[in-house]
Amino acid sequence: MEECGLNTSSCVPYPTTAPSHGSGMNGTSGADPHAEFYRWSQFVTGVILYPIVIVIGLTGNTLTLIVLRHRKMLTSTNVFLAALAVSDIVKLLNDTLYFLVSILLRRHPVAGNRMLGYMYPFSHYIFNESVCVSAWLTVSVAVERYISVCHATRARVVCTVYRARLISAAVFLVMSLVAVPSAFRYTSVIVADPERNNSTKYQIVLSTLGRNQRFMTVYTWIQNLLRSIIPLFVLIALNSLIIQALRIERVRGKRISSRNRITLTLIVVVVVFIICIFPDAIMSTFFGFGYVDESDLVKGIREFTDALLSINSAVNFAIYCVCSRGFRDIFNETFCRRCGHELLTVVEGRSRTRSADESTRDGSPPLLSQLAQKQEAELIGNGQQMSVYIGPQTSL
Repeated sequence: MEECGLNTSSCVPYPTTAPSHGSGMNGTSGADPHAEFYRWSQFVTGVILYPIVIVIGLTGNTLTLIVLRHRKMLTSTNVFLAALAVSDIVKLLNDTLYFLVSILLRRHPVAGNRMLGYMYPFSHYIFNESVCVSAWLTVSVAVERYISVCHATRARVVCTVYRARLISAAVFLVMSLVAVPSAFRYTSVIVADPERNNSTKYQIVLSTLGRNQRFMTVYTWIQNLLRSIIPLFVLIALNSLIIQALRIERVRGKRISSRNRITLTLIVVVVVFIICIFPDAIMSTFFGFGYVDESDLVKGIREFTDALLSINSAVNFAIYCVCSRGFRDIFNETFCRRCGHELLTVVEGRSRTRSADESTRDGSPPLLSQLAQKQEAELIGNGQQMSVYIGPQTSL
């Protein structure tokens, strides 16, 4: 989500700007040579990229929460990852609103403008809150892994589930409070629409708080430091120390333990986070603290840096599936085998009905059903679960 500059005439819509075509908001200036690039970037991110990222991200994070709730997954690390999934879901739901606004502004400009006017101040807050929460939960995971790898003797005492829950709750609370001023930075006003006779439109402008230049300059620095700059440097430092410790263990000829395999997975999570947040840190720090009233070129680039933040919120499930064998096993146990068991129950029920009908006609016992039950009992007794039912194949 972009920040609007202190010049209210150039304040732009959500999350960077809404499409200038029929938006009813302050559009981009036709004199800017990069206006076409800006409109193109809005279309690519808001209409094409966001719906794909949202569907994948919401599905993946929901599945992640289900898997991490399994009793075998109750660890301090997974508490942080579950909290991170919740924060990512909030971020992606907010992005869903941006996608809907982007579509409405192109298909039904008046309705899109009205929706934008109602939700922008609150969506701006949710964006900043969720990004800050995700950043510091990722830092929490990195700190926990650093303690586990570099100070293994203290990890059992320090890295507890109870403490992880407290820290996660504290991160949500503190970052939500830090983001509160962003909820009051903008307001919606109704103005005359020069493009339509006797019509009005909503316009996003800076509020009284937003026009307080001294306060907003200090607050924007604090927000940028907490949202991207400090987490970025902390994560780079911790990741370097963790990788160095793992290399030392490997040089000594030690096998990679399950604890360190988990660490490798989380290193990938952190690296992806760093890659996705680095452009946002650059834009927020060195290009007017994230203000988008500089030029259409800057605003167009910012569309893609914001999209990277959304991608970061959507990819963790894929990382867990690819890098973590334990996560895959629990996922298969939770979903694949459960579906297989339900299929087995349905097929077995049909087989029993068919066998009973045959026995009723010729007076013979339902041998196929008995055989199927015996096979199932033997497999379950050996600690296995059936994924393919043999009975019906035998009966053909």
